[in-house]
Amino acid sequence: MGVRLRLSGAGLILLLFAAGCSDRAVATENPAPDDPVQASPSPSPVEPYPEVPRPPAAESGGACRVFDFDVVEQTVGFRFEVAAANKHDKTQSCVLRPAEEPLPDLMVSISDTKASASVFADDVAPVGAKEIKDLGKAAYWIPVKPDPDTGYGAALEVNWITGDPKLISLRWTFAPGDDELSAVELAPKMVELARVVHDNRKK
Repeated sequence: MGVRLRLSGAGLILLLFAAGCSDRAVATENPAPDDPVQASPSPSPVEPYPEVPRPPAAESGGACRVFDFDVVEQTVGFRFEVAAANKHDKTQSCVLRPAEEPLPDLMVSISDTKASASVFADDVAPVGAKEIKDLGKAAYWIPVKPDPDTGYGAALEVNWITGDPKLISLRWTFAPGDDELSAVELAPKMVELARVVHDNRKK
């Protein structure tokens, strides 16, 4: 009698073990709805928003028509993204800036003038100005010291008079920390850009 009980007990254990394995197999094939693997599928990758192209500088109108972002970048090696035009009395101006920072900036101003080329060269050009050949009727460039009051860095100005006559000023203002040496090093590229601006006015 005792042997049969032990055999029955062993058989019962084997039967329960087999039933448990069967239940686990079914549970694995058909996970419960609240199973985290089934309830939380992997999210689909989020596609980045396409970059919206910025309008050309010339679309700002006014003096900005003499600028082209790509040409400026090719000439001076810096990419501007924002253009803003302004007009005050008989002077039109345009400022180019980066997309995220206020400096450096590049400004052109175009004004009516009654000054002759000789007066411009002899009286308007400040001490220390460097003459530029073959730009308008008379032209010069000059570095400008950093401005401690505004916190701006140094600047470089290229100024010339046209045959209209118009007085055109092209000014690059550096970010804080850049000194006059930076302005002097930029001068050849700015003179080249001034020639581009001069030619673009004729178009």
